Amino acid sequence: MDYLSKEKSVLLVGLNPTEQAKKHGAVFCQTNGIWRVIEKSELFKFTGLVSTADIPIADEKDGRYKFYADNFFGPKSKVGYVDLVTDVFEKKGNKVKVNQRYIDKFYSKLNTLNVDKIGLLGKQVTRALFPELKGKKFEYGEIPQSIKVGGRDVKVFCLPFPETVPMKVEDKAGFYSF
Repeated sequence: MDYLSKEKSVLLVGLNPTEQAKKHGAVFCQTNGIWRVIEKSELFKFTGLVSTADIPIADEKDGRYKFYADNFFGPKSKVGYVDLVTDVFEKKGNKVKVNQRYIDKFYSKLNTLNVDKIGLLGKQVTRALFPELKGKKFEYGEIPQSIKVGGRDVKVFCLPFPETVPMKVEDKAGFYSF
């Protein structure tokens, strides 16, 4: 799923959508992990939301949070979202392979934006975009590498994956306050 426009100042980059995300047309529609993390972070102020209390929870078990993406990343939000691999609907990230075609497609999308910061959801996405980090240990937070967008260097942050990294929501939110 893509939530992109020139108005976005922050871009979150996920690995791939799941079958449920494809079905409901919304990212992270099954659980509220990412939404709780964003809501507790400084990033929340860029969404234009005052509270999540008015976002309805859907009846579908596999799409309970399908309305959240439109609210968090919608037209009023300064936060955008894009999946790196758009046509593999696998729940297990280790089964998703990122090839050069996906990287090229990502950069072509990125070159149409005016973002100031990029948050990569997890170390797998970070290593896919920065192959020099493969096989190396690195921490969550700002990485030394940057990405060129419109001829300027944009800061890049490796963020703990909101659903699976064993860390308190508040601790994850600290990384999402970039």
